[in-house]
Amino acid sequence: ALVSTDQPLLLDICNDIDVNKLFSSGDHTIGQNILLSLIHQLSCGDLSAQLDLKVKYLQEAILCLEFDDPTTSVHGPAILHLLNTRLDTLLNSTNNNNNNNNNSINKNNNKITNALRNRVIKLNRTVKCLFKEIALSDDK
Repeated sequence: ALVSTDQPLLLDICNDIDVNKLFSSGDHTIGQNILLSLIHQLSCGDLSAQLDLKVKYLQEAILCLEFDDPTTSVHGPAILHLLNTRLDTLLNSTNNNNNNNNNSINKNNNKITNALRNRVIKLNRTVKCLFKEIALSDDK
């Protein structure tokens, strides 16, 4: 599913796999190229579609990135920058809708709860910190 651009297929697979079991092994057994591909695929398309599921996977995947890995150091910054940009756009659009309607609603009229919005904000802050960490490790 990761080599395809079919995000609905990827989301179907993600729905079938317990995110906690996938990432709970403690050691990062998932290859960096797979993690980066997963992060990229989940960042593309309509970010608001199945947002809760995407946030769960993105939170776990970005925490498994290894900055000293050559693949991550080369491709990670661009992928994290894309994710950061997409999250900023989503947060800005839901904030504008929230100011207008007292509910945070995206363009597809899917409600984004305050709890989910807070998780997106936390994810976005984590992405920004990791992006800075990768940049600092490149300077060494």
